[in-house]
Amino acid sequence: MAPVDDTDKLDDVADKTNEKLDEHPWAEWLPKAGWLARGFVYAFMGWTVLLISFQKDSADEASSKGAVVALADQPYGRIVIGALAVGLVALVVWQALALALIRDTDAKSWFKRLSGAGTMVIYAGLAFTATRAALGMSADNGGGIERLSKGLLSSTPGRIVVFVAGAIALGVAGYRAYKAWEHKFLKHLDLDGCDPRRRKLITRLGTVGWIGRAFVVGLVAVFSMWAAVTADPDNAVGFDQGLRKVSVTSWGFVLVALAGLALIGYGLFCVVSLKYRELRD
Repeated sequence: MAPVDDTDKLDDVADKTNEKLDEHPWAEWLPKAGWLARGFVYAFMGWTVLLISFQKDSADEASSKGAVVALADQPYGRIVIGALAVGLVALVVWQALALALIRDTDAKSWFKRLSGAGTMVIYAGLAFTATRAALGMSADNGGGIERLSKGLLSSTPGRIVVFVAGAIALGVAGYRAYKAWEHKFLKHLDLDGCDPRRRKLITRLGTVGWIGRAFVVGLVAVFSMWAAVTADPDNAVGFDQGLRKVSVTSWGFVLVALAGLALIGYGLFCVVSLKYRELRD
């Protein structure tokens, strides 16, 4: 019997996944529910960033996890977070199905798998945080990046790890900026028959939003790399503390405000493009 190569195994997994999706059409709503939840998180995170830009007193952390936790203090917050948790779980399930549908074994396909797996981990963590907040349980408001980086900066090998991780993150930021500039994000949407004005709105919001996401990752990357070079743990900050440092500099508040608006734009992009996003794109 001839051995079965990796491509055949991946094709088999993808075929079985497609069969299950055909048997259960409701699964096509998973990405829609997930993207609605994702848009809500980004929009609220953008609002928190705007508050920081105007140097308003806020204990809320400007991060996706911080945004989820902050919602608990809003009117009907626990109800909203409960719905948000359901949407985030749907997003994780959708990402798992999307990974199963990838057939190829080239470098680009493996990068998509790695990126998708990272997305699953991030949003699974957010779903866990949202569930705890909805149940009235205490939730960590973030700071994981700072804690991890400061621990690694105590040794030379650790500083190398932090610098390399920062360089990779900077590359990711650059790629997101490229996707924004070239409108590459549109290939994940089925815009056939879309009204021209709505298509223009989706394109503009997506461009602004992806630039905002590039800024989020790039800011953390720069501070991480600088902390590794200077061997100063105080320079190892996440997005929230990085924004607070930038906002108090000359004209820095303008940059932070634009970042907040861009993140809100990405949240709106998730909502207005909801109709055109499908699992099997």
